[in-house]
Amino acid sequence: MKTQLVKILSILFFIFLSSQNIFSQDKGTVRGTITDAKSGETLIGVNIVIEGTTTGTITDFDGNFTLPNLPSGMVTLVFSYISYAPQTISAIEVKPGDVTVVNIQMAPATEEIAEVTITAKQLTNSENAILSMQKKAEGIQDGISSIEMKRFGSSNAAESMIKVTGVSVMNGKDIFVRGLGDRYSSVQMDGQQLPGTDPYKNSADLDLIPANLLENIITSKTFTPDLPGSFTGGNVNIKTKSFPEKLTLNFEVSTAYNDQSTFNNDFLTYQGSNTDWLGYDKGYRNIPDILVDRGGELTTNLYIKARQGDKYPNEAALLNDAAHSVNSQMSPSEMTAPLDQKVAFSIGNQWQVFGKKQLGFVMGVNYRRNFSYYRDGVSANWELVQAGAEALGENYILNDTKSTENPQISGLSTLAFKYSNNGSVEINYSYNHDAEKSARFQDGVFPAALSGDTRFQTRSLSFTEREMQMGKISGHHNFAGLNNTRIDYSGSKIVSKQYEPDMRLFANSYRLDENNDTTGYYMSRAEYDMPFHFWRDLKDVQIQGKVDITIPFLQSKNSSNKIKLGGLYSTKERNFFETIYQYERDKGTPYAGNADDYFGPENTGIIEVDSRGRNIIGNYLYNQTKHQNNYLGTTDINAVYAMVTYNFTPKFKAILGARYETTYMAVKLQPQEKVVALSYIQEDKLANYEGEIDEKDLLPSVNLVYALSETMNIRVSASKTIARPNLRELAPFASFDFIGGVIYNGNPNLKRTEINNYDLRWEWFTRPGELFAVSGYYKQFSNPIVLQYLIEVPNPQIQYQNTETGKLAGIELEARKNLDFIADGLRNFSFGINLSLIDSKVDVNKFEQETAAKNGWEVKKTRPFPGQSPYLVNVNLSYSNAEKGLNSTLDFNKFGDRMTETNIDTPDIYESTEGMMNFNITKTVLRNFTLGFKVNNILDSTFKKAVKYNNNDYLYQQYELGRTYTVSLSYRIN
Repeated sequence: MKTQLVKILSILFFIFLSSQNIFSQDKGTVRGTITDAKSGETLIGVNIVIEGTTTGTITDFDGNFTLPNLPSGMVTLVFSYISYAPQTISAIEVKPGDVTVVNIQMAPATEEIAEVTITAKQLTNSENAILSMQKKAEGIQDGISSIEMKRFGSSNAAESMIKVTGVSVMNGKDIFVRGLGDRYSSVQMDGQQLPGTDPYKNSADLDLIPANLLENIITSKTFTPDLPGSFTGGNVNIKTKSFPEKLTLNFEVSTAYNDQSTFNNDFLTYQGSNTDWLGYDKGYRNIPDILVDRGGELTTNLYIKARQGDKYPNEAALLNDAAHSVNSQMSPSEMTAPLDQKVAFSIGNQWQVFGKKQLGFVMGVNYRRNFSYYRDGVSANWELVQAGAEALGENYILNDTKSTENPQISGLSTLAFKYSNNGSVEINYSYNHDAEKSARFQDGVFPAALSGDTRFQTRSLSFTEREMQMGKISGHHNFAGLNNTRIDYSGSKIVSKQYEPDMRLFANSYRLDENNDTTGYYMSRAEYDMPFHFWRDLKDVQIQGKVDITIPFLQSKNSSNKIKLGGLYSTKERNFFETIYQYERDKGTPYAGNADDYFGPENTGIIEVDSRGRNIIGNYLYNQTKHQNNYLGTTDINAVYAMVTYNFTPKFKAILGARYETTYMAVKLQPQEKVVALSYIQEDKLANYEGEIDEKDLLPSVNLVYALSETMNIRVSASKTIARPNLRELAPFASFDFIGGVIYNGNPNLKRTEINNYDLRWEWFTRPGELFAVSGYYKQFSNPIVLQYLIEVPNPQIQYQNTETGKLAGIELEARKNLDFIADGLRNFSFGINLSLIDSKVDVNKFEQETAAKNGWEVKKTRPFPGQSPYLVNVNLSYSNAEKGLNSTLDFNKFGDRMTETNIDTPDIYESTEGMMNFNITKTVLRNFTLGFKVNNILDSTFKKAVKYNNNDYLYQQYELGRTYTVSLSYRIN
């Protein structure tokens, strides 16, 4: 590992030196992009000439131009284009060995505008660029730029998305757009669909993607046919860094202190591999070979034979070796948690090669390691003992302590070659890997299983690796002879994995006397499960191909008139395996409060031989792997689309079209030969464990844009989209997080959801960097998917189920305003606020209503969508002074109480928090260095899940994660 790290750093250092040498010349370069001032479209073939010379060039298919090898000094550029007013820009400084960037907008020629002469000013405000994209967009969209991400101190894409209007984030990684969860949102990177590494989620884990490697994040909230048909809340497109106009380099180190975890001597942990700190298990927790080879023999019959060691020596040896093959640590140990750490490096450049051809690259690597901890949390479950009861009855109430170590490594590399002014090709590779090493201890009462004064303890030790690798090749070519018809193409292979090696679950009971002293420990097979070792392994392989063809027409009337058509091919294969071995004890020392002694080698396997020659057996393992929890899945999606953008008048634009999308999803059990299980599903019963969705959908879309003025638009949209279950939800798979916890079940009979969407938006771009917008939307759902508690089962269980219909309506308000309208002294301050008000209803299925009525419970006919908040609010106050190199932001975001799980006999479970407030400040020193200070979670908000019954709150979960203080230092060349 150290050798590889040295090699990587050596390569990066060599690239840096090479970039420096290439630019250590006496001549400079001018680069830029030219766009239409009204439509925002890039202009192809604009003539650029240095005044008084014959030196010049033209813009390429992306509106970019480059003038290399210019003598240092001041120059004046003249821009000319048919039907556009010429522009002359003076006072452009060419610096030796450097690149000067000049981006301009050209206006169509009119009698009033004959020629424009201005002094050069570099346009670098990416926030303005995002707002310009929103203004010119064909559908309703919101976004966040790289500059804003840095201002807010966002470390990854998930943290960045919180600042976007109508967006909230659950569990630090799962996005909810317009109150709709990951099922109704799709995530792309540079236009390619990203799969999730979490089998329980539909979209990608955004916390895996570091913010410093991103150009922007655009969230499309209305459907156009060139977007995936499987989004309803939003399509999130994460754009990675584009090729810089000149050498750019960034190196950053940071460290953070959390007031609950850092230097905490009680931080829970357990023994792992020597690469845990990097997020790699490296085989330390792998299934022992003996369990792979002979695990199917670990049955009750083996134990019976193993006791007769003289008669069955091979069976006795197998039982003993298997029992000793697994890790004996089943309870957390303690450590002192260090400071959080982060290191990030990125570099990019482009050169002229082979004449006027261009070669560019971007490369970045990140390493991060964070620690989180809470104690005195609450984990509970409740039931209605009888109809009309004054209070709910306790299933269990546990004091909860949990520690998590989270290392992450990520990298991105892009190499692009522009072979002419009409075409380029790009190769991209991204790698994201993270791990969560968690240890948890819970202690409390469990009346549903234990009687009297008996108390309950449960522990879990887990290590979860998530990894996503994407290799992509893409390009575009402009056919000048075909009216500048453009073709964009891309293909990718994405491999995503989630590996949970040797998760350990262990529970016990104990009693207290009248002085609260422990009187004895025991483990009860009749009341809860015996200790487990789990191994789970998921792997997805996805192949995608995409083509988009854009055909301009009637360009003399408006440059944005175009026909666009294309297609998509996507196929994904999933393999999921779960292996379970459970402890049983015959003789030996009973559990007496010390897990290391109880599971130690002296109390495991064959511990002695009695006088009759029979083996005395302590703890031993037997196979509890379920064939039905091992599945493979397929998702095939094919699509074609056609759409037209036409400006009926200079102020009125329509975007019309449709997408035809086919869906084939299937899950079935793994072949018996690939699973080492205690028993197998018989062939004639396999169909009961198979799920399939085979659908064809025509998805029309209408987007209308009317410009009330140069800075104000009205937008109207109507479309049809779909939402699919994920493969885990289709699979007949049951899982739980700790002994006694809620069991989650898949459902092979799920259907896809159909949605009709209607949107209306008014937006006013008062000046660069400022926006006022009001949006309204309404959505109708057919067969929405919800989590439903099951009735009359021995343990709390939840299943994914379809209900008949649902609807959602909302209003979004957004404002971004500079405060110089109050006083000129406030010109460096800006204020932003966005507010979403949402109402949703989804039908409760008839069986639940009938069951509730029969038992005298409250009959619920509708409930909100899972994860939907009645309101979302984001507020920020920013200070930016370019001359002093000082930037600061105070931001606050909060979501209203949102339903997470449904109940039948009791009220539904809602999640709540007081809101999150963060502060970030950066100061540039010595020109290229920046110091940063950030405080996250200033309010130390409490996270809660609870139900309200008879005006009383009953907690299901509660914890606090503390405040985090971060100090950073970065070095930047740009």
